[in-house]
Amino acid sequence: MVKGKNLFFKTALIFLPIYIIFLLDDFYNFNDHGVYEIINARNEYIKQSENINSIIIGGSNALWGISADQLNNLSNNKFYNLSMHSNGVNYENYFEYILQSVDPIQAKNIDLIIWSSVHLFFDPPYNDFDRDIAGRLRQSKLIPNQSLLSKIYKTLTNQESVHFEVSPLSGDFLFSNFKCPLSDERYLANDLIDKISKQRFHFAPLGPLDAQIQTYKTFFKRYFPNAKIVYVVPSVLNPPEIHSNELKFLYDNFDKENFSLLIQQPIQDVKFLCEDAHHPNAEGRKIRTTEIYEFLKTNKFLELTNIHM
Repeated sequence: MVKGKNLFFKTALIFLPIYIIFLLDDFYNFNDHGVYEIINARNEYIKQSENINSIIIGGSNALWGISADQLNNLSNNKFYNLSMHSNGVNYENYFEYILQSVDPIQAKNIDLIIWSSVHLFFDPPYNDFDRDIAGRLRQSKLIPNQSLLSKIYKTLTNQESVHFEVSPLSGDFLFSNFKCPLSDERYLANDLIDKISKQRFHFAPLGPLDAQIQTYKTFFKRYFPNAKIVYVVPSVLNPPEIHSNELKFLYDNFDKENFSLLIQQPIQDVKFLCEDAHHPNAEGRKIRTTEIYEFLKTNKFLELTNIHM
């Protein structure tokens, strides 16, 4: 019995330091896919800019699918895209990022927010509070982000990593170095095309969805007191039918006070997608943004240029 205990402790003394070293390596060499580069590039530009008066908020659907640069070219508003992949993983991360990006004086000058969320097409939970904004597990969890076998496999096979980039001038996603296997003939993945073509969305449970929406609305009201907010139901391939109770839910939330509602048209074809059913490619983004622009113009949210007046 004593020998068994001694063997256990000796084994633990050998493997515990190895595990700790592995955890430290896993944390500090975590692949954030470019998230922190995006944050730094955006923040550097925003700090030097004094005329941003409109921002785009949301997850990857808005990062891939809405162009601040296009809206800027169509109006006299100065849009900037603050969308973040997976909505920053949880709302606390995302709100902290926004607060660090837009100082209180700038926030008071924001008069229009385009808020596009795909949460209403997904089941909860919508927040993972165990992870930072890049999706990295917090050190206090003492759990690696990937197994040792997975790390060895990726290293030996030289597995390609996805990397996100944005334009510092607009915050928009850059497609130039990103592969779109659903539409780019150089990288077409027929199995993925077939899978995405068959994918169907459904409307989220209203209770958890409402709790998430109220959290965002409270934040916007407190930090952007002068902003009108357009909630955009994003374009996706094969969206669900929105039933009367779900439509009532949307209008009850977004057809009053400083809120407006835009339900976008579905994406019509896989050729307008990048690598997921709610991630448009560059052409799909142009179509989505044009629809948003027409809504903003019709409802007089924009300072129009002379060309478009």
